[in-house]
Formats: sequence, structure tokens, C-alpha cells
Amino acid sequence: MKLVKLSLAAVVAAGSFSFANAVALDEAIQNVDLSGYLRYRYETITHKSDGDVYYKDKQNHQLRGHLKLTADIADNFKATAVFRYDTKEYSYGDEARADVDSTFKVREGYLTYNNYDTSVNLGRMEVGSIWTDDLVGNGVKVVNNSIEGLTFAAYMFDNFDTSSSDLIGEHLLDGSVTFDDKGNLIYNSFGLMNKQIIKDIEVSVYNTALSTTNKLIKDGLPIKPGMEDAFAKTIVLPSILNNAATMNKINNLVVYGNLTSLNSMLYSNNLYGIAVMGSFAPVDAQLWLSYLNNVGTLYALDLAANFGDKDSVAYNIHAQYAGNSLKNDVKEYIGFANGNFYGIEAGVNAYGFDGSLGYVGFGKKDKWTINTLHNKGRLINSGELIMDKLMTASIGKSDFVFAELGYTYADVRFGVDVIYGKNKISVSSFDMKRKLFEVTPRLSYKYSDKLEFSSFYAMSKTKVQFDKRPSDNYSTRTDKIRLEAKYTF
Repeated sequence: MKLVKLSLAAVVAAGSFSFANAVALDEAIQNVDLSGYLRYRYETITHKSDGDVYYKDKQNHQLRGHLKLTADIADNFKATAVFRYDTKEYSYGDEARADVDSTFKVREGYLTYNNYDTSVNLGRMEVGSIWTDDLVGNGVKVVNNSIEGLTFAAYMFDNFDTSSSDLIGEHLLDGSVTFDDKGNLIYNSFGLMNKQIIKDIEVSVYNTALSTTNKLIKDGLPIKPGMEDAFAKTIVLPSILNNAATMNKINNLVVYGNLTSLNSMLYSNNLYGIAVMGSFAPVDAQLWLSYLNNVGTLYALDLAANFGDKDSVAYNIHAQYAGNSLKNDVKEYIGFANGNFYGIEAGVNAYGFDGSLGYVGFGKKDKWTINTLHNKGRLINSGELIMDKLMTASIGKSDFVFAELGYTYADVRFGVDVIYGKNKISVSSFDMKRKLFEVTPRLSYKYSDKLEFSSFYAMSKTKVQFDKRPSDNYSTRTDKIRLEAKYTF
């Protein structure tokens, strides 16, 4: 969209060029383009365990303004700045208030040089890889289109926006731990299996029991010399493990400690990558290769084909493979294994109806694996709930099948996503299975080319079964509602 008589962009453009020789305002903004979107969301999420509500994200309003300014600053050179405004305002309770203090922040800022069918971007920008959603980092990206039908890309990033809530590990904060009767940490349900931290915790629990025993002896407890260790392990240790306050502290140490270790290892290292993308109707193909310093090598293949007539009956099929080879330090310290992701989806569009069937599989039953670097990346997925926690870092073997159905009449679309999955975990001395189900009806209305209203109601159920401890079996349910209005320009 060409910028003409737009006061906000005029102010930004005028400020951006204040360091150079002064020019007339109309000259400063005549080569500036503005694009972006304004979005409003109303959302609520409720989690239940065996019928009892244990977490509820109160009804909230989410406002976002996303403005992208691109200016021609010299022959073959462009400067881009992306400004974003984000708020989340609760509807009731102690946190209920209208946020009038938040401001636009500079999300991206980079310089682009275009020549000889090649563009070079330098600065802070979206990574734009198959493993990332909209993750932002500082680096350089080179794209070449000199061969018809082929695109070559290379990139390097040396830091990332770690404030994002979609980073690996952010969804693992609801973890819990389990000890055997000897004080050995045998299971961490959602937190990462960081061996060093587990060892430290086990030692800490034992030392707490031993120091408590020594204090009791000092206070007059009649224990024979040499029996302190046995008394600490058999008498004091079980009481510590049964103390809720102590266990909460241990849980926090495990989950947050592992989260810090993983995020530090992944997002504090340089990312290097290359990609080749080809479009030869009716087939599109992408090949990706990346190296994350001190972590490992990631690779992915994406194939898609489209057939038929989009105005009557059209068919499509989409397949992906993403794998990685991790360094031994990551496997030993963090407790990860090399990962493999498989996904396939086939769909049809005919006379207003659209539908697709798909399968996604990844993970190993006794290890943690990495599938993406941010959110669900650009890998095949479906729904709004049950895949979210398992698409980034995940423990266990996961398999999902899904179906998406929809019908569009005029500018209104009705749709529904249905997903069924299994997650099997075998860690140390026990096995755990999770059966997951989600159904998500959707409704959207395209008021115009620029304004769209959409909504969904997502409901998921999870049944957790322990092979050797059936008394610990439980089930959970999550309900999520979202109403959205989005204006794109």
C-alpha cells in the first residue's frame, strides 16, 4: 500500500530521516510503503483434572497492532522497520484493568540490498525457516532467484527474541516429579530430563534428610554411631518426600532448572542454514539444512502437489520429514535423542466444500526429542490444543491422525478439526500412556478483502494411564474459546 497523507507514517518517516540533510516532508514519504494488520481477540481457557478446575486463564482482551514500513533510501537499498503493539487485559479479578501504558516497540529493523536477482537482508528480522513460526533474531539472510523456478537461501542468526511465549520449554512449566521410596528421582512428567539437575536434587534431598538426622541426634535422639545414614534414608527421607511444601520446592527446581538449561543451550547459540525451494507445477519442493552451534544439525524435506481445477474440483497432497542429529553433550546433559518428524496430509476442494486427512508422528518413547525451534514451526499440524505442547520439545513417542472439514458459502466458512493421538512414555521404572482427543469447530466471515471475523471453540480430553501404578490414572479436559477481528492493510 503506497503511503499518501498518512499522519502516523509521516511522523515515523520524518523522524527516521532526521539524521540526514533535511528534505521536504512529501519527498521523505513518497517512497515509503506501509503494510500490516490490526487485530482484536477475546479469549478464555479452562483446564480441568478429573472434573476439578485446576487452572483457568480468565477472560481476556488481546490487542495487537503490527505496522511495517519500507523505505527506498538509495539505489537498490531499502530500509524496513516493523513496529508492534501487544496487550493482554483481563476482564475481572485483581488483574482486571485497561492497559493504556503499553506502547509500540521496534520488533524488526533491517537493511535490504537488491541486485542481480539477489537480495541481502542485514539486521533484526524473522528467521523464516521451516522450524520457526515468527521467531525474530539478529543476523543476515541472502535470497537468490536467478534460476527460474528455483529459490536459494542462506542465513545466519546470532541471537533471538527470547521474550516469546512460544519458545521451546515455555509450555513445560506445569511439570511434576516422582521419587521412588529410596529418594531417587525416577520421573519428571513434563520438565526436561536434565541428568545433572536430577543428580543435584537427589543429593540435595538426601543431604536434607541427613542434616535433619544430625540435628535430631544433637537434640538428644538416641541413635547408635554409624546408624545415621540408615536412619536418614529409612525414617527421615520418606517424611520429606511426603511433605507438600518441600516437594513443591523440588518441583520448581526441576522444571525451571531444566527450562533454563534447554533455552540457554538452544537460543544462546548461532544458527546457520541454507535452503533450496523449487516450484515446478504441479509440484513444489523445499530442502532445508541448518546447524545450531553446540547443539546439532537439523534437516527437513517438504513436498507438495496440487492437481485439478480450483474453480471446480482440486486435489492436493503434502508430505514432510524433519530430523536432527544432536551432539553428545546435548544427549548426555539435557537427556535428548536425535529426532524424526513425519507428516502427510491429503485434501480436496469441490464446490465450496473442503476436507483433508492427515497423520503426524514423532519422538521416542524413552527420550526427549526436538521437532521445531519455535512454536509449531511450519510443520504439518492441526487443531489448537493437543499438538501445541508436543510439537516443540517432547518426551515419548507421539502419533496423531486428524481430519479437517469445511464448507464456504459466499463469504462465510463453517469448519471443524478433529484430532486423535497417542503419546507413550517409558522412563526408568514405569510406563505411561496418554490418549488425546480434540474437536474444534470454527466459524469465519470475510466482510471484505481486508476485514475478517473468526472464532473457534476447542475442546480436548486427555486420559493418562500408568501401567504399574493404575491408582494414579487421571484425565484432563481443556476448553478454549477465541473471538477475533482482524483488519489487514
